[in-house]
Amino acid sequence: EFLIFGLILVLPVTLLAAFFLLQIASSSREQTEARMLQVAAGVAHAVDRELQKRITILETLAASPALDRADLSYFHAVAAAVMKEDKAGIFLIDAGTQQQLVNTYRPHGTPLPTYGSPETATRVLQSHTWQISDFFIGRVSQRPAFDILLPVLRNRQVKYLLAMGLEPFMLRDILLGQKLSPDWVLTVADRGGTILARSSGTD
Repeated sequence: EFLIFGLILVLPVTLLAAFFLLQIASSSREQTEARMLQVAAGVAHAVDRELQKRITILETLAASPALDRADLSYFHAVAAAVMKEDKAGIFLIDAGTQQQLVNTYRPHGTPLPTYGSPETATRVLQSHTWQISDFFIGRVSQRPAFDILLPVLRNRQVKYLLAMGLEPFMLRDILLGQKLSPDWVLTVADRGGTILARSSGTD
């Protein structure tokens, strides 16, 4: 009887302790999830801000009078000067054939291949607005890349496509700039799930 009475006393206490442990675990999980959402939103905002700066550069170049008169040599010089302090490249592409006409990674007049992300070009031609490519290997740079691509419109028609080729190190720098605990691993992936950058094990 004493044993049964002891169990009756202990059992509610044990259940109560288990309940509080579950509550603590649940609260801790909710705090962690909230922090994860906060960090993800911060990273997304930082990436968007960096991409928007570069989209503005492309939009300015797209309005260049040199493209109205098809002065590609002058346009190459202007684009190269704009990106002089940056590792990004500027590519001007024929909208119909997707042939690269200008690539600031090479001197003007160098033979160039067709554009390396045709599916992105298709999205731009359909939407008439800028798009971000998935990960691919640049056909000229031969390096991992992703592009911002936008249409160059003249008389409401897409005359050219204008791209800025970016390397994933740009995203890595944003992730490292979050200055989180080493316990956290942040990654940025393209729409196909390929990881473009991560905050640890970057090599």
